Amino acid sequence: MAEEQKPKHPGGRPPKFPPTPENLQQIDERTEEYFETCLKGEEVEIVTKRGDKVTITKSIPPTTTGLALALGFNGRKQLIEYSEREEFRPTLARAFARIEKDRVEGALMGKYDPNMSKLDLTHNFKWIDKVSLAGDDGGPLLPGVMGDTERSARLLFLLEQAEKRSKGGKS
Repeated sequence: MAEEQKPKHPGGRPPKFPPTPENLQQIDERTEEYFETCLKGEEVEIVTKRGDKVTITKSIPPTTTGLALALGFNGRKQLIEYSEREEFRPTLARAFARIEKDRVEGALMGKYDPNMSKLDLTHNFKWIDKVSLAGDDGGPLLPGVMGDTERSARLLFLLEQAEKRSKGGKS
């Protein structure tokens, strides 16, 4: 008797959200709920210097980790891995853009610490903080090595300019 062979399992863990229209809709809904929760804030009770208890609404800044947890992922890295998949890219790109916008505007308006915002934008949104020490064509900013002819011509030019200035002439 010939035994039927089972199809091979592709391996790995099955995706948390298989790319179906229903799951994409669910991600959209959960994302919107997360941003609404952040916007609404949370009520906390504080004690004033006089000892009075006061309830205030504390804002919740949206974060990639917060969004990941709201969507049911284990953390930020898992969410970023999903965002790199073609089927999830448009949905999660909008969510990341909203977080990025909040971080930039919050830093500019003094709502967030600029150093934390810089760290977040660098690591989560691929902003680059570097000084380029190269010219437009990728070559050196200032030529480091001049040939003898170039150096001689440059020195001659500078000497002529200095001589004109010392005689009161215009350069």
